[in-house]
Amino acid sequence: MSRHFPRFAAALLSLAPALTGPAADEDRYGDPLPRGATGRLGTVRLRSNSHAAPVPSPDAKTLYLAGSLGGFRLLDPATGATVGTLQEQPPGTFVAFSADGKRGLQTTHDAVIVWDAGSGKALTKVAARAHSRECGAALSADGAVLAIGGAQDESKKRTATVTVWDVAANKEIASIAAPHNRFAQVALAPDGKTVAVWGDHFDPDMKPEDRDHSPERYVYFFDAAGGKELSRVRAAGYSPQAVVIGPTGLAAISAGTGAIDLVSPKTGGLKLQLLGRSGTGRFVTFSPDGAVVAATAGGAVQLWRVSDGVRLATVEPPVPGPVNARVRLLDNEKGVAWASQGLATFVWEVPSGKPLGPTEGHTSVVTSITVTPDGKYALTAPESGAALRWELATGKLAGEVPLKYPNPQSSGFPGAHVSPDGKAAVAHDSSGDVGVFDIATGAQWYVIPRGPFSFSRHAFSSDGSKILTVFIPIDYRKKPAQVTVLDTASGKRLGVVELGLYSTLAAAVTPDGRHVITAGRAFADNDTAPFVITGWDLATGAKKGELVEKSQFHLPEVIAAPDNKTAAVATGNGKVIAFDLFEGKRVREYDLSGRAHGTRMVPTADGKRFAVACRSHDTPEPATPIVVFEWANGAPVQALTAPGFVPRAMAFTPDGKKLLTSAADSSVTVWELGR
Repeated sequence: MSRHFPRFAAALLSLAPALTGPAADEDRYGDPLPRGATGRLGTVRLRSNSHAAPVPSPDAKTLYLAGSLGGFRLLDPATGATVGTLQEQPPGTFVAFSADGKRGLQTTHDAVIVWDAGSGKALTKVAARAHSRECGAALSADGAVLAIGGAQDESKKRTATVTVWDVAANKEIASIAAPHNRFAQVALAPDGKTVAVWGDHFDPDMKPEDRDHSPERYVYFFDAAGGKELSRVRAAGYSPQAVVIGPTGLAAISAGTGAIDLVSPKTGGLKLQLLGRSGTGRFVTFSPDGAVVAATAGGAVQLWRVSDGVRLATVEPPVPGPVNARVRLLDNEKGVAWASQGLATFVWEVPSGKPLGPTEGHTSVVTSITVTPDGKYALTAPESGAALRWELATGKLAGEVPLKYPNPQSSGFPGAHVSPDGKAAVAHDSSGDVGVFDIATGAQWYVIPRGPFSFSRHAFSSDGSKILTVFIPIDYRKKPAQVTVLDTASGKRLGVVELGLYSTLAAAVTPDGRHVITAGRAFADNDTAPFVITGWDLATGAKKGELVEKSQFHLPEVIAAPDNKTAAVATGNGKVIAFDLFEGKRVREYDLSGRAHGTRMVPTADGKRFAVACRSHDTPEPATPIVVFEWANGAPVQALTAPGFVPRAMAFTPDGKKLLTSAADSSVTVWELGR
């Protein structure tokens, strides 16, 4: 993890008192923390900002995880810890290793690359046919032969073309015209002598009674050297989803419906049909000697003996609902499986099911953080998934906070937000309305209807007793925006503020609940739309003070000060100012040292200070400056640098001594602050 500390943050830090006590260097898993941090909730292990799943080496002793900007992190599958890097690879999809583990295969937007697994150095780079990532590629067991799928060349009116490539000589062996007129995928025999081709085909003139004979229903086997068709096999289902040729020469074909056919590529004859769970066969593989076949069904793995079709095991995943499950068989008795869930990858042994690496924590970015009033626990809610409770002192997971939806058809609780007092939460359901929940029981109290509005943004008052909702209509060019304030416990409407036309809007309610501050970019038909900050009387809807200034395209943010007359506003031109809601004037500007705000601000519980997350540094290792200001005089008293992009959520502990920030890897960083 980056320890980059920008100059401007260092300059601000020199104005503040020293940190109290020594900062921890590592989290509870032994992974390094950024400077100034004392802990981490969750883990960075087996997490990927690029949403890519790692690929195990053939011996399953190392996981290769592609970075969003290129290169690979090398992970220990037993612990998830990073053990090294390979930096030469461009961004792209890591497809596979050769069976001997000496070469890796990768597809990018414009090329297929074979590289040395030890050094990462490219051995050959073949200009990609169209849609190379979708069509894929395959290596022979020794990495000497490469097969590349292809797509239709509309300019030349040709069907998809499959290329067979000599890696060492860096030249084409054969070009095979696939029967498919959209795209063709490929599999290659371990000896590099046979190519399997399947894919997508559409003929607008095909008669309905002939659709069963469409090329997309078949797998075609070709001689790799000469391109001669050897056989074709009808998949047991609508169309093939996975094809693999094993070490003994048998091929496994699956349409992802539960049935797997073992066939001879030379003759197309069926040897055996294996029957698995519903959906089994999206991924299929053989053991090194070809005696065992494994396939995935959702997150589960099923195994069969090839000689007689006996099912040997069904292995469940260590967490519910993972996707893109894969398995690597090390021999006929054991293997390793892995699957994704959001940013996280889970790895487990086959057939024991024993999980490898950590399984706790969130699997998507945290969007809400709340510290309980006693300072003992933190409640974190992610972009998708369950809210979690953590022991703040130890960083240990203390349990899940389930939100119980009355509607069984609801898809979960994406983007839940927990109130500052830890008593309630708001979360969207599948209808687009927002449910309000009791944190103690998980029960839903009531629903805030979206009505005719396309966008709604919800925020709690500083004590959690009120819910403020910003509504922007779907046609914001013609219909006005609206802000409502509800009593959190009862749902009683406390007031409504009707605004004009706004394309962006944020709002806050004063601690005494009497006034609302709104800030946003008013709609205009040109680029001269103003940024408008307004104070409102909640009971009457009457306008108080208002400030209008030029606007750029920074998103607004508003938090109310404890004096009930001032608000900190992140403006449309990237500044942060103190705004007097009664007089409608700028009280002061908070010095961000030339940086623009990053649309995230949070106050301390006593209201004396607040933190601003600035725009991230646009570098290969992004970092976000975070500055803590004295609210009353605007003095910067603390500066931190969070690795990664702007935190989606931040929160102070009740005593104001620690700041919690979410990270793009699904974890939360705990920072120690000076007095």
